[in-house]
Amino acid sequence: MRSGEGRGGPSFAAHRACLTDRAVYHRAVNVSLDSLPKIGAPATRALNAAGYTTLRQLAGVPRADLAWLHGMGPKALNIIETALEQHDLRLS
Repeated sequence: MRSGEGRGGPSFAAHRACLTDRAVYHRAVNVSLDSLPKIGAPATRALNAAGYTTLRQLAGVPRADLAWLHGMGPKALNIIETALEQHDLRLS
């Protein structure tokens, strides 16, 4: 075993990153602009409390503003960005 490689070495980290990327993609595929993508309940509650109930409403919203919402994490933000990209839209 090389130095720095053991359990959870580079191959495990690469595998985990790939699984995370696939999960983000699958949660964002075929999301209507009239609904929110499948994100965690805390992130959905945070968006609803801030007045966002559809993906369309999130287009152009600064990513930093969404990141400040309590319950909104990096995975939810990635799912939202991926879903918006499918409609040629972006966060700002």
